[in-house]
Amino acid sequence: MNFIDQIKEDFLIEIFDKDFSEIKKQVTIEKFNFDFNRLNRTSIYEAIEYIIDEFGIMNDGNSYVQFFLDFALDYSNKYQTGLNEFIEHFEEKKEKLNIINPQGINAVEIITIHKSKGLEFPVVIYPYANINIHFDLNPKTWIDIKDDDEVNLQKSIININKDLEKIDKDLYNSYRNKLEIDNINLLYVVLTRAVKELHIISEKNLDSKGNENINFFSGIFISYLKNIGIWEDSKTLYEFGDKVNVKSESISSENITQKLFEVNSRIKQNIIINSKNADSWINDLNEAQEEGNIFHQIMQEINSKKEINIVLNRFFQSGLIGLSEMKYLEEKILKIVNHPELKRYYNGDLVSFNEREIISKKGFVLVPDRLVFLNDKDVVIIDYKTGKENDSHKIQLNKYKSVLEEMNFKVAGKILIYVNEKIKIFKSK
Repeated sequence: MNFIDQIKEDFLIEIFDKDFSEIKKQVTIEKFNFDFNRLNRTSIYEAIEYIIDEFGIMNDGNSYVQFFLDFALDYSNKYQTGLNEFIEHFEEKKEKLNIINPQGINAVEIITIHKSKGLEFPVVIYPYANINIHFDLNPKTWIDIKDDDEVNLQKSIININKDLEKIDKDLYNSYRNKLEIDNINLLYVVLTRAVKELHIISEKNLDSKGNENINFFSGIFISYLKNIGIWEDSKTLYEFGDKVNVKSESISSENITQKLFEVNSRIKQNIIINSKNADSWINDLNEAQEEGNIFHQIMQEINSKKEINIVLNRFFQSGLIGLSEMKYLEEKILKIVNHPELKRYYNGDLVSFNEREIISKKGFVLVPDRLVFLNDKDVVIIDYKTGKENDSHKIQLNKYKSVLEEMNFKVAGKILIYVNEKIKIFKSK
């Protein structure tokens, strides 16, 4: 689509030092009135929707643009970030993204072996055919630890490696056998998808003595060729069966369009969705409880003072807080991190963990708001409260302390921070 009546390079040189208001005058779109400031007041999805609408990108419908919108919505649901982070994420993932072509489109379809199960294709090309049949990425398994009197747990999850063979050889071998079966089944799937032609691109992976490793697909292929008596060290191409010419109708390649799909920017219609109240609707929270939840969510993501503006901006762009709330929360949080008795715990030099689950020996799960480690053994517990003072809050801190001491840590301090009109701090050992 052409929005500018100029060659791209000439246009970029001409606008290099111009204000955006001047640049807009050269856009040939009718009634074009793009406003950058609107992007800072909306979610990622709504900002992209606004860009598409203003530039008229979806006037004729385009499945690639629709897929991009779906990708943006999925990202927004998973992460609370801004446009810059989304663009970085897209740049990392864009080479792996693709839309599913409907039947009848003349195209090469790139899919995983798992997704090809139950399907068939005239021609199948299987590149990089050299899977290690015993390989798994970060494998883990559960083991019984009932005989350990010092730990009141029946099972534990551990990494699967050669060390496991010394602990439980049967479990180790059972896992390797399962991997072997799964990968042989995978090989069966890829070898049975083709109707007319199957092309396998593997490696000539031999040791110094010329022996293949049958733990790899390449070794299985070489072993087969040797067994049927046609393997030659200098040969790299083997063909079986009769070659059939595979013809397809000549179809011009163009973008897949959906003429009924429209983008109607909510920003242009002055419809702004604020998501901050969703939790209160679902859980029937009052205003104070809702504010307390938002505060805890924000503090969960702040490890040091330099992250305050980044996190608040993210919550603002996601619609979880408004502009006035952002300024109010910034003031409150700065009072905490700059407090003479607290600022050392937020300077970024110490190791800290926010909202990390701790499982006690009895199986109870506790989640302190913040743990700050002064060294390998000494830890400070910090808990935030946005309501009235209550003795149960101190009892809660003592529970955290007991669990940490069970883990052989020494609690150097317990800090209770009440965040209301004024910041109130209670410290104890």
